[in-house]
Amino acid sequence: MLNIYIILGIIFSVGLFLYSVISFGKVIKNIVGQKIKTLLTSLTSNSFKGLVLGTVSTAVLQSSSATSVLVASLADSGLLTFYSTLGIIFGVNIGTTITSQLVAFNFMSISPFIVLLGLIICWWGGRFKKYGKPIFYFGLLFFSIYLISTFFSYVDKDALGSLLSVTSKPLIAIAVGILASVLFQSSSVVSSIVLILAGTGNIDLAQSIGLILGANIGTTSTVIFASLAMGKEAKKVALAHFLFNFIGVLILFPFIGYFYKLVQWLDGDIMNEVANIYLIFNLTCTILFMIFIKPFYKFVNSIIK
Repeated sequence: MLNIYIILGIIFSVGLFLYSVISFGKVIKNIVGQKIKTLLTSLTSNSFKGLVLGTVSTAVLQSSSATSVLVASLADSGLLTFYSTLGIIFGVNIGTTITSQLVAFNFMSISPFIVLLGLIICWWGGRFKKYGKPIFYFGLLFFSIYLISTFFSYVDKDALGSLLSVTSKPLIAIAVGILASVLFQSSSVVSSIVLILAGTGNIDLAQSIGLILGANIGTTSTVIFASLAMGKEAKKVALAHFLFNFIGVLILFPFIGYFYKLVQWLDGDIMNEVANIYLIFNLTCTILFMIFIKPFYKFVNSIIK
């Protein structure tokens, strides 16, 4: 019976996490959505500014999917040219690593106090009441990750390790990460669970990175699905987002051993190592694509004419 309670607890915790991510994104868009949209449409001439804005927008919205779909819709409406969206799309992948960094630094431990602060502001915040909900959902997001880690700590490690042994092969780990991200429609959910599994010793560094990189590719499915109902420019944005992640993994994965050595040199526990390699990998991809942004732009245009 205990196993059933653990499974139900994990399902509930993951559901709470998804609810928190979606709710947090919605209330943030209600508060600053128009400002983000205005900023996105004003930064059409400078790829570096777009990169910074894409990073910040994704970190604020806690969703790479939300930012990429917003960018695709702006391109579809003609407010952004396809070329001007590329820097923003590149920045999305840096912004999506923020959640992993916060989990690695045990931000979960103060999450109950953030939830309480959000409730207090909602009830007695006066003119600041509108900020209560985003603070509450932000705290709830990390509290749900704490619940997931608590329930996973009761799972039999040998049984779970045996189940996850299939991910010891890099390509299978990436495939599993893609499927999980498409299923949850959130790379943040997948990366957070992977960090927890790594922290509890159920998977090693190589398995963790394979799963997270797969989740990075899988999360582009949201904007791909959304672009099917939009025009040519939106489809270019969706394709660029997918190719950025897919080609980045193809190019850099053979050199992943060097990334392992770098994060081990930086020191820290395995959760810090996973979060750091995820960040460094995406930063490296971004630098490469920023250097070759014009050939990449021409390549995508040659596919969707």
